Amino acid sequence: MIRELELKLLPAEAADENIVRQRAIQKSRLKAGEVREVRVVRRSIDARGFRPAYRLKVEVYAGEAYKPEPAILDGYHPVDEAEEVIIIGTGPA
Repeated sequence: MIRELELKLLPAEAADENIVRQRAIQKSRLKAGEVREVRVVRRSIDARGFRPAYRLKVEVYAGEAYKPEPAILDGYHPVDEAEEVIIIGTGPA
């Protein structure tokens, strides 16, 4: 199960990964043993008011592990040895 949460933290708290993890677990109302991973999706600064704060969008993974998306470059094959293409003309297509 994946839960998306938004946390509002002070700059010193947002810099510490352990505090981010603890706050995400508290807000998601899950047990610490159930949470496999906490991943920060977006980090932005909220400078309104007297004290600036970080707003973090996090994903909490409970019961399943995070599966990263495959890199875009993995789908391409090397073209170093491929036959060269000659382009003639630069007019409108």
